[in-house]
Amino acid sequence: MYLSYYLYVIINFMPKENIFIICIFICLIIIYLPSFSSNFIFDDNHMIVENAIIKNPKSLHLLFKGFVTSFPIPKGMCRPLLMLTFALNYATSKLNPLGYHLTNLILHFLNTSILYLLLKKLIKDIPLSILFFVTSIFAIHPLNSEAVTYISCRSDLMVNSFILLSFLFYLKNIYGLTILFYILALGSKETALCLPIILASYEFIYNFKNLNSIKDILKTNKILYISLFTITFLYLLYKLTIFAPTPTTVYRSAYSNILIQAWVSLLYLKLFLFPHPLNILHEVPNLNSLSEPYAFISISFILATIIIIILTKRKQKLISFGLSWFLICLLPKFYARLHFPACEHHFYLASIGIFILLLYLSYRLFINYPKLLYYLAIIILPLFFTLTFLRNYEYTNPIVFWKISVERAPNLGTLHNNLGTEYLKIGLYSYAEEEFKKAIQFAHNMKETIASAKLNLANVYISQNKYEEAEKLIEDCLKIIYPPPLGAYQTLGVIYMKMGKEDLALNAWEKELRYYPNLPEINLNLGIFYLNKKDFDKAKNFFIRAIKIDPNHYAGYYGLARICENENNLNYALAMYKKACSLKPNDFYLNYHLGSLYARLGYSQALIYLLRAIKLNPYFAPAHNDLAVLYASHSPPQRELAKKHAQIALSLGYPVDKNFLQLLENNFNK
Repeated sequence: MYLSYYLYVIINFMPKENIFIICIFICLIIIYLPSFSSNFIFDDNHMIVENAIIKNPKSLHLLFKGFVTSFPIPKGMCRPLLMLTFALNYATSKLNPLGYHLTNLILHFLNTSILYLLLKKLIKDIPLSILFFVTSIFAIHPLNSEAVTYISCRSDLMVNSFILLSFLFYLKNIYGLTILFYILALGSKETALCLPIILASYEFIYNFKNLNSIKDILKTNKILYISLFTITFLYLLYKLTIFAPTPTTVYRSAYSNILIQAWVSLLYLKLFLFPHPLNILHEVPNLNSLSEPYAFISISFILATIIIIILTKRKQKLISFGLSWFLICLLPKFYARLHFPACEHHFYLASIGIFILLLYLSYRLFINYPKLLYYLAIIILPLFFTLTFLRNYEYTNPIVFWKISVERAPNLGTLHNNLGTEYLKIGLYSYAEEEFKKAIQFAHNMKETIASAKLNLANVYISQNKYEEAEKLIEDCLKIIYPPPLGAYQTLGVIYMKMGKEDLALNAWEKELRYYPNLPEINLNLGIFYLNKKDFDKAKNFFIRAIKIDPNHYAGYYGLARICENENNLNYALAMYKKACSLKPNDFYLNYHLGSLYARLGYSQALIYLLRAIKLNPYFAPAHNDLAVLYASHSPPQRELAKKHAQIALSLGYPVDKNFLQLLENNFNK
């Protein structure tokens, strides 16, 4: 009863706008809840999971010096602010995806709130019901789900936030904040360069009447335009010098790219109106001539849109501006020949223009047919709510996610390659092999995909002891692209080690080191190689280098611990084992070594770690043996427990010391 009363008070006295915003936030939590348990996918792996830069505070300055990841991903992405948010996520939650997903969701909620304020500014005295309707569609639209759920798409969320804020303050004549948010947008994603064009478009549509009006516009906002021009020039200079792009494969001509992106623009509108099927990648036609039907229809659509922008400039300015925003924010895709030309998150910023258009159409509809708008809301909002929830549910299982992706775009080799990788992770080698072969078949001219699939297939053959077939695949990889694929020489070294060709393995790993010196794994491989050769000085150098590159990788500390233990520097070895174990606490092998060293030094903590090692792996015989010795050495000796673990070690094939067993038997007989 009291609860009902409080709800009544809240609903009647809280502003309707606040209630709406709270309801939107609750809806977003519900529909994105399934995605909170989803793991990192696709580009998340090199941007976050395997990115040593964001894990090391001392290397964060590299994000402003032309580096995006610690891997040799082609330079050119100038997104230091984006990467700093990933570094902050890592500092607070390491590689727990939940923190990353929550950050993305909060950004999407902020975008929804800012869009609400912008739409309210564009049409004065607009009924709240229309604002609620249009803003709700943006918040829960299934097409926006990729930008929110796919963690690496945070760049689209951030640049959208800053551009919307910059434009909103521009409308309010607060130009200092307009400039500030433009700078922040540039640090988030390159598409921020659209903002000056958006502002120019707005001035053209709302304030341009004749040539003399240009002088008035420039005179009124002279400082703003000079600032925007200067910032844009400095940004481009900074990007072209510091973030100089690494040469990459060009997959299509500039002309073909324009035709394809025109078709993709139509695809986005189709998915906006009918959001099915959604997919992380979409198949696109290979368009090379305007005489092709898809190309002709798509270019005609773009030209028709431009004509509508011009014709509606005088009397329906909101239509003109909404369509302008849509085309302007898609312009970068017409210029950049992207590896994957049709990705749903690319529509996120451009969609603001469509929502501006939807605002106008809803307003006109409400005036003429007020009830029809409510009927549409009753149908559309629950439908989109359900579709977005289901789409997020697809992300929860990586195998299911990539299987669905393959079903929706069966001719994309990249999708088959990713599905095969997931099968490989869980040891389903026959399924993985099938998908990697399909990836090679459907990759067409995508050399990186072919090389990656062959490298992955080589790993399948290694697991099946087919070393010669694996070696041939790696040699094919090395012929396909240059520089050699990341990990190709490293995998080749593993193959040679399996074949007993240590000199060839060392040579392959040294080549990998020359191409990718900042790769932690290759330094660790060489460290382990020299550790096994008992060349402790060389091994130590490689382990120290690996730790310097990625201070959060346990293996470097483990290697140093083994060396220090061999050199009888036991206290330092103990510190290194503890560090390694803190970074990978569920590794039974690390717990075993730490427990054994504690026992060797006579510390009581030995029991904790040896028991933990057995709990993590009950069949690890050395831990049972050491535990038996530890129990026997207690004061007083715990002979029953000692005998129990000694017998388990024996049953697992461990050569337990016969004198120790005899000692246990004699004591029991007494």
